[in-house]
Amino acid sequence: MILSKTGSLYRQPNLFSLFLSISSALEHELKTHISGVLKTVYLLLVQIGCFHIFKKFFNSATNHTLPYRYGAERGIHTFHFIAKGGVILKPSDFQKTIQCQFDCKLKKVVKGIVRNYRKELARRQAKEVSFCELPEIVVEKLIVWDDYESEYTTFDVCGTEIRVLDEELAEALKQLPEQSRNIVLMFFFLDMSDSEIGEKLNINRSASYRHRRNSLEEIRKQLKEKKTNEE
Repeated sequence: MILSKTGSLYRQPNLFSLFLSISSALEHELKTHISGVLKTVYLLLVQIGCFHIFKKFFNSATNHTLPYRYGAERGIHTFHFIAKGGVILKPSDFQKTIQCQFDCKLKKVVKGIVRNYRKELARRQAKEVSFCELPEIVVEKLIVWDDYESEYTTFDVCGTEIRVLDEELAEALKQLPEQSRNIVLMFFFLDMSDSEIGEKLNINRSASYRHRRNSLEEIRKQLKEKKTNEE
């Protein structure tokens, strides 16, 4: 208790208690303020992170726009954008600018794809050759036959394997003597002349011709008889 100049008594305030109460209030206010600031910074980083993806696109544009200022009022977060030359853009102006820039970039990309595709087609056409322009010998080398073991008969002619697909012809060839059969097969399947056959079999050309003619007559006779028997 302290006596005042007027003679009245008054209680001296407790400064320590007052300081503690003020400190508690400040601590609460600081926590609330810091929490709000951290939340605002987090939202700012999220939105700036989205724009960072398009930063390269903005920088390459002629009249590019970049985030200029961030503001927050009553829970509403807004961005202000500044264009080249220092003019702050409205949201509608910004959207139109981005749309025009995107359309230009998209057209350039599409034109590049079409140009590369046409170059690839021209390159292929320059190297490709149609079948009608290929020589006959090249086309024959490209032919692939489906061979099945049960569909042909094999004959060995001087170390060369010859396959006969016609079953009746194969049976008629089997009835011929080996030399006569070899002459027929070499002439018709190996495209050898009578002179080449004679050299291969150590006989003269006339003998090769005679054997071939007689063998053909024999084959024709056998096929005719078989057809008659079937009728």
